[in-house]
Amino acid sequence: MELMIGVIILVMSMALVFYVMGQTQDSQCIAQVKANVRNLESAMLAVALGSPPTTKEVFFDFKSCGEKAVKTIRLARYEDPKYCRACPGQQSGCWIIEPVFNTGKDNKYYVLADAQSCIDMPANVQIAVDSVCMNAINKYMASNENPCGLPVSAECTADKTLISSSVWNKGCTQAAAAGGTLPSSCKALFSSFTSKGGNFKFKLKKSIVSTGGKALGQIEVCPTRA
Repeated sequence: MELMIGVIILVMSMALVFYVMGQTQDSQCIAQVKANVRNLESAMLAVALGSPPTTKEVFFDFKSCGEKAVKTIRLARYEDPKYCRACPGQQSGCWIIEPVFNTGKDNKYYVLADAQSCIDMPANVQIAVDSVCMNAINKYMASNENPCGLPVSAECTADKTLISSSVWNKGCTQAAAAGGTLPSSCKALFSSFTSKGGNFKFKLKKSIVSTGGKALGQIEVCPTRA
């Protein structure tokens, strides 16, 4: 009997040790994702505030932290204050870099909240994805303007993203905001980058575009294989 009790205690102790080790590894992994996001945020802010043709290049490592496989990084612009709670002082609109994960247990896409980061740049700055760069690495990365990171916007729904359809729909694109202001039916824009494998570098370049009689700042995003 004493031997059995000892074995049970040993098994429970080992299970606790492995659990703690797993939690520690996950925390370290999330911290690494956060560091990548912060580096990207810093580079984007520097480019947004710089004069054309200011450029920055930043490395990004897509990681799986336990069950949380972070394969998509999205540059999100929200006009709805509900989605700007993580950005103090930006309640009239905000830019956020959001790492997105899927656990594989459901068909939903979650933001890794501990690793997201606000970008303190003007709301009328546009994001332009360099199609030449994307064509060169389309075997390794996909880019689109929906919050899921899915190739087809129609497959990305409010239910999958936990983002209300009154905030985002497939008609809310960078082109729709070309005049510097989103249509009233749109309260969010997304530029999503989804890794199909490997690590990447993002080259950011500042430019000025003329739209609707206005000169607007634009960040050109060129992803390449690291």
